[in-house]
Amino acid sequence: MANFDLTAYRNSKMNAYAKRKDEIGIIASALVGMHENFTELVHRISEMDAEIKQIDIREDTSYRLTLSDKNPFHNATQSINVLLEKTQSYLEQLKESNREILEKNELLTASVEASFSKNYFRP
Repeated sequence: MANFDLTAYRNSKMNAYAKRKDEIGIIASALVGMHENFTELVHRISEMDAEIKQIDIREDTSYRLTLSDKNPFHNATQSINVLLEKTQSYLEQLKESNREILEKNELLTASVEASFSKNYFRP
């Protein structure tokens, strides 16, 4: 618990206190609820973390995050997906530009070689 890992913390005494009808019961109930919410939040963050770790734009630029609508980070995943779409678009533009540069380089090389052989081997 010192490292804020409350996910493994299960205390039957806390649940027993939560059943009381006095101030201690109210506080214990609130703590039990906070613990459950925190545990759920950690679980949802872990799901999102696992999805993000699967992203490999070098291998698959079409990969998108797929978290359920019930996940509180669904909007964040949509934003990440927009960024992934932009990244995919930029990579496609770079590949196209690279292809065009290679084609022009080949034409230039062929032109220089033709000019060199024409001028070098002149009778």
